[in-house]
Amino acid sequence: MRNFMDRMVTFCEKPLHCLILLVAASLIVIVLPILIGGLHSSGDLAVYLGFSEELRSAIRSGDLFPGWANDTNGFGSLGIRFYPPLTIYLTTGIDALTNSMYDTIWISFLLCMIVGCLGCYLFVRDWGSPIQAVCAGLIYAIAPFPLAKTYQFTLYSEFAAGSIVPFCFLFVTRICRRREWLDVILLAISFSLLILTHIPTTIVTAISLFIYVILIMEWREFPRALIRLAAAAAISLVATAFYWINVVTEVSWLAHSRQEFSSGMYSFDQWLFPNSVFREVSSYYIQHYRNIDTMIVLMVLTLVPFAVIWLKRGGRVKNFEWKVLSAVTLTAFFALFMTTRASYFVWAESEFLQKIQFPWRWLTIVSVLASISFVLCLPEIRRKFPAYARFIGVSTAGIIVLMMAFDVRQSFARWNRISRAEFQQMQDSKYSNPAWWPIWANAEAFDKPDRVLANGRNVEIARWKRTDRSFEVAKGSPADIRVATFYYPHWQATVNGQTVEVDKDENGAMVIPVGADDSAVRLYFEEPILNKAFSWISLISWLALGLVLLRRLFAGKHKRASPHDNSI
Repeated sequence: MRNFMDRMVTFCEKPLHCLILLVAASLIVIVLPILIGGLHSSGDLAVYLGFSEELRSAIRSGDLFPGWANDTNGFGSLGIRFYPPLTIYLTTGIDALTNSMYDTIWISFLLCMIVGCLGCYLFVRDWGSPIQAVCAGLIYAIAPFPLAKTYQFTLYSEFAAGSIVPFCFLFVTRICRRREWLDVILLAISFSLLILTHIPTTIVTAISLFIYVILIMEWREFPRALIRLAAAAAISLVATAFYWINVVTEVSWLAHSRQEFSSGMYSFDQWLFPNSVFREVSSYYIQHYRNIDTMIVLMVLTLVPFAVIWLKRGGRVKNFEWKVLSAVTLTAFFALFMTTRASYFVWAESEFLQKIQFPWRWLTIVSVLASISFVLCLPEIRRKFPAYARFIGVSTAGIIVLMMAFDVRQSFARWNRISRAEFQQMQDSKYSNPAWWPIWANAEAFDKPDRVLANGRNVEIARWKRTDRSFEVAKGSPADIRVATFYYPHWQATVNGQTVEVDKDENGAMVIPVGADDSAVRLYFEEPILNKAFSWISLISWLALGLVLLRRLFAGKHKRASPHDNSI
């Protein structure tokens, strides 16, 4: 056993070997269960498939950044406008290579798992040994909650966002320690990608980073570090402005903003730990409650080593490495606190926080930070308690075995498996969740599927594209013609070249007034000038970030190649 550990330590000295181990672990936890049992489905899977299908359709028609979907029986929806776009583009790109959305889903999960493991590895590599860094990535690979997002909930975007979280903490730590502008750029890119992946995860990460910075900050260096952190935040906001401008200015027009999507089983107070105590609901929810409770308990076990060391040391901070470990673990404890009933008063007083819906989303933060804390604490606790080395080893193995056992149970669960044929049926259904419809839209609109109803007047459709439609209405009595498309304020209409006001009927379908003469109607979707301006600003900022990174990369290569450089 001793020789095996020595060989592993030597093996992990090379970064390529570490990457091989992380990729192998990701293959085992993601690909193997899917090969054996297939993908697992939930309501969200159908939503993702619909988003990807609409993006593919838009790209085929030449619209690379669509703001309106042509789904929902042709009435349209706002999913691809409001949902963070990064994972939608990722699946669309992979699907273009595989020509199979089924394979695209598991490949996407695999890539995101590798990225998450690599992020934990890089974080620990700054403060621990290579073998510790690899172990951090491996612990993240078997952490129950990320895998639950794969096999219980199919929360694809939330899973992808979790893989970005370690990089946010990594670069914040480097900024607080080294205060280099390259880390500012890398933090800005990481947080921008997080914003473009999943909004609830962005919110819990931002709050957690705030707590983390307070705990880790060297206060004598506070001004310079704060300037750099503020700069990273500002760059992130500029880089993602093309997306969040829609959310900030238009979210009240989205059905998802209604109270029904933050109440009932979507309400935070239905999901606070312990979830499975005093619940009288269906067995379906009881199963989820018990699984979430188990995941929380397992994560608490990974933080026990730090608590023991903290009590032994009396909480004294002797060096920056211990300060980092303390900040990581205490932030994890804070995130755990936010999943419990003890945090009820925080949730109850914050309407903004309630929009997150599910307190268990804080387990994304816990999964990352607990994996890091666990591996960094083990050598320290062995040094503090040498007489209990065997007990510590057995306890460590026990925690890992418990997590793996839970993973096997949830990864091979039969209750929500989906075959390729069932997956194809789901994909063909083009499901559109009412949460992504305009807030005034009703399903009763589908009872009248005709593209244009003109009160008995003849209609000839000349063009009917995603965001550009034109048709001719024959002579007759003046009327408000109905178009089988949900109203949205950015739809504009002209009749015989004259701009007219677009309205909506009782079910949210668009209504356009026409006179008695022959009427040539054009209906088109036009983005506001502010949105267009922010899109250009974001594009320029991404180009600037890319140029800065390339400049630093080539400068670094030139420096390493210089024969007069004695810094190495």
